[in-house]
Amino acid sequence: MITGLSIPSKKRGDGFYGPLLSVPARAGLTVLTAALVLCAPVSAGAADAKPDAAQLIDRVINAHRAGHFQQASDAVDALIALRPARADYRLEKLRLTALTPGENKPGLSPQLEILCSSNDGRVCEQARFVAQLTQPRYAERLRRIFALEKDGKYAEALAGYDALFGGAPGENGLMVRYWRNMLHTPRVKDAEAALALLAGTAPTDPLIGRRAAFELKTFRLNRLSVNGLRDIVNPKKRQRAAEDLSLALLTAPEDSRAKTWRKALDEGIFRIAVEKARDAVKARELAQAESWYLRALPAAPAARKTGVMLDLADIARQKGEYGKAGKLVERALSGKNSSAELRREKLDAIYAEELASLANIYEKNGNRPLLIYVLRKQINLVGETPVLVRRLAQAYLAEGDKTRALALFESGDKKRLASAAWAYAYAVTLYGAEKPDDAIDVLTKAEGKRPEHLAFLERLITERTIRTAKARANRGEWQQALKELNTLTTATPDITSLRADWASRTPDKEEALRQYRRLFDEPQFTVEAHLSAAAIALELGRADDAAGLLDTMTSDPRNRMTIAQVRKAVATYGKLGRTAKVRDLYKTYSQNIPAAVNRDYALFNRDKAAWLQERGDTEGALTAYRQAFVNAGLTAAYPADDRDFTRAMLSPDTEDDWMRSALRLHSSLLYQNDNVIVTTGYRKVHDEGTPGYSDTRADIGMVQMMMPAKGGTLTIRSDTVRYDMGELVPGEWESMTGTCFSGGCNPAGGKTRATGSLIAAAWDNGVWAFDIGTTPIGFHYTDITGALSYSFNWGDTSLTAEAYRRAKDASLLAYGGQRDPATGKWWGGVRRTGVSLSASRDDGTGIGLWGKISAETIRGRNVADNTSWQAMGTAYTRLISKPNHEFTPSFFVMLWGFDKDLSGYTFGQGGYYSPQRYVGFNISLNDTGRTENWTWRVTATAGRSYAKTEGIARYPLPGSIPAWQKPNMSDLTSVSSTSADWSNSWSVQANLERRLGSHVSVGAAAGISRAPDYNYRWGLVYLRWYMRSWEGNLPMPVPLLVPYSER
Repeated sequence: MITGLSIPSKKRGDGFYGPLLSVPARAGLTVLTAALVLCAPVSAGAADAKPDAAQLIDRVINAHRAGHFQQASDAVDALIALRPARADYRLEKLRLTALTPGENKPGLSPQLEILCSSNDGRVCEQARFVAQLTQPRYAERLRRIFALEKDGKYAEALAGYDALFGGAPGENGLMVRYWRNMLHTPRVKDAEAALALLAGTAPTDPLIGRRAAFELKTFRLNRLSVNGLRDIVNPKKRQRAAEDLSLALLTAPEDSRAKTWRKALDEGIFRIAVEKARDAVKARELAQAESWYLRALPAAPAARKTGVMLDLADIARQKGEYGKAGKLVERALSGKNSSAELRREKLDAIYAEELASLANIYEKNGNRPLLIYVLRKQINLVGETPVLVRRLAQAYLAEGDKTRALALFESGDKKRLASAAWAYAYAVTLYGAEKPDDAIDVLTKAEGKRPEHLAFLERLITERTIRTAKARANRGEWQQALKELNTLTTATPDITSLRADWASRTPDKEEALRQYRRLFDEPQFTVEAHLSAAAIALELGRADDAAGLLDTMTSDPRNRMTIAQVRKAVATYGKLGRTAKVRDLYKTYSQNIPAAVNRDYALFNRDKAAWLQERGDTEGALTAYRQAFVNAGLTAAYPADDRDFTRAMLSPDTEDDWMRSALRLHSSLLYQNDNVIVTTGYRKVHDEGTPGYSDTRADIGMVQMMMPAKGGTLTIRSDTVRYDMGELVPGEWESMTGTCFSGGCNPAGGKTRATGSLIAAAWDNGVWAFDIGTTPIGFHYTDITGALSYSFNWGDTSLTAEAYRRAKDASLLAYGGQRDPATGKWWGGVRRTGVSLSASRDDGTGIGLWGKISAETIRGRNVADNTSWQAMGTAYTRLISKPNHEFTPSFFVMLWGFDKDLSGYTFGQGGYYSPQRYVGFNISLNDTGRTENWTWRVTATAGRSYAKTEGIARYPLPGSIPAWQKPNMSDLTSVSSTSADWSNSWSVQANLERRLGSHVSVGAAAGISRAPDYNYRWGLVYLRWYMRSWEGNLPMPVPLLVPYSER
């Protein structure tokens, strides 16, 4: 229910008008209220306050003011009869007697005598003054003054008083008249003050006091009426006029003018409220505006009430109170004379806006089904407009329904697409439907395009140009991409950034620098532009320029780099050799990196770890890796404990993000390289042959310790080796060893075995590597062996060049030397000295390649010299390639050749396999994998080979046979016939390792290889101990502990 304001009446007080009245107006109200009190019937005491006396006093005042002195005199007589002792009544009687026209005043003297017989000197003084007024010189002039007053000639009447009395008369009755006249002169304030003072005498002289109060009240009421009625139509004075009229009504609600006042006041209140409401609407203070309209509604003329209610409806609409707005419209336009068409129009407009509001809400909340429903309702109500249809199309696009979105334009009147508004809506939809070229065509053909349409068209053309340029850039066509980009007339910072980036990839580095310099003053690009420009300057060999650009950028406190940008700055400073600057950047920005998962943070700490590792600060590097683990989400908190840290290095069973994988790999390598690892094992070998010289049985005990040293890994090891060739058995094969063929072995038999220990040390930092050691001390021949290698990259290929001296360990003869059973002489101890170059290429996908070439000279004691060459290679692919499981087939080819075949065991031969021509190839299947505590490898190989020997001299060294043996010349010169054979081979090998705890793991391995005249078997058990806890990946493939001689 709408409540409003009602017209004031004598029963309502100031309840309604109060809000419209100012403070001065309320002060005036207080004065008038006091005047009303003064005008009420009062007497000298509570006992005198009788209604008859009050009525008589009112009669005296009214008659006196009207100049009816006789009527007033009669009323005073009645008062005196009621209160004979009241001197003020008798004074009024004397006053009326004196002022009544006529010369004969018989009652004057007795009255004067009575008044002066009292003890009140003031009353006597007043009585004597009044009595003087009967004298002719006063009486006539007073009558003229009274006549002037009656005619409204107040100034002339005042002049008469002044001439007669020299100012205000000294008698209260005349004084009331004097100041009443003064109310109509500029001295109105003085008059009001004087009358108010006289009104204050009412308790002691009610006739004078109430007369003064009545005059004051009447004057003020007339002033309120005149001012209010005059100014209520003046917008600038309307507020004050309404206050005046309100006070007039409150002061004299029964006044004959009250109806006029009330009507004028209602009009004023209506206008004031409407004006304030409109001001509030302009200020978007809708609640305030609604409040003012509600005040205006009760005061509104009948013809204006409809307008006010419609205004209230509009405010409700703007506030989103659409139901309320509709009810107000219905109420405003429900009359018989109201327009049904206007009502329908207003209601439809409200409904349309309600639908629009709902559409905004559903769009904001992402409720596209309801958004589409509401938009369709809105279109049905108001018809299709470009804006509404475009909005509906965008909703369909957001739902992924391109067909319906485009159908909104394509199924309608296509002629409308000629207008810019419709073409723009269609173009925006085509753009959203990923048809930007069609959007350009549609908008280009439209007529009457406004600035926003032209701006969108330019944007579309610019984006098309950029797309074309980026497509060329993605193909590596940097020059053509730049040429395409340079067709644009605009040069936004984004476009300039593209130009700079692409130019940096062309030979024209100077152009790239120019483009980057244009971005120096662009806040969003300045840091990146300085970083890129510095990198290019360094590439051009202008190190000072590069350093200056970086120093300028990093010294400006306004330039706050992202962590990714810090990495770029560090990279360039590192190339400049500015170690202190790199350290400062790492120190400054490390403090700002929280323990949160963030890729850039993780990469920053990874780079920091690598930088510290390069400078030998292993612990600092590991600390940075621990922080990187937190940033990469590998650990929930900083892994201070080694067990937690290394456990986080475990690879998942499925492929992980490359960064997380790289963090695990590099941190584990660094950690392991900093660890001390001791491995001890036992290996047993049996290479079948002829007992006494080629049937090799070996027992090898190995102890190896790896530790960090000088930026690399130092390995110290010791092998205890026992070779047992068995007992030489007399017979056919006896003649194949020493000089037994020539002179026989006498005595025949005896065992061929040897035991010795070797020591060795190695160091490797991934680039340089060397090792030095001995052959077993305890064997007949002991030598120093070793190698030096250098590894480097050539493009995507890794190469290693090596120079070496190694022992031949295929037999006791070759490894440590053997004694001739016939002569007692020693021969053997074969060592190979050579160089090699190996290369590998493996990007982790596709086919991996490895190859090696080498050349050697081979020498021994009492053994013919030899040379060899070798070229071999393998190609492999990973059919299964997971972090913890790989299955790899491979194809291997080897070409090999020796100058001499010295594979025999006669004196002067070397006891090592040395075909003069060899071609071999095989296919291998390799399965390797691991779990948290197990790792394994199984390999199966099948091959075929071709070996050719043109002839083997029985005794290749002259003087091999002593003269006392009386050798046959044919024995000395005997050469075997040429042999050339194809043969098949196969082998199987299995390795297994088990982690027993954070510090210990055990393992075993075994293998067998078979070919014609070749049967080789071996087995191994070992224990590995880590000084620092290690719960990371077990090695894959399992690194076998091999004898030092097989390096």
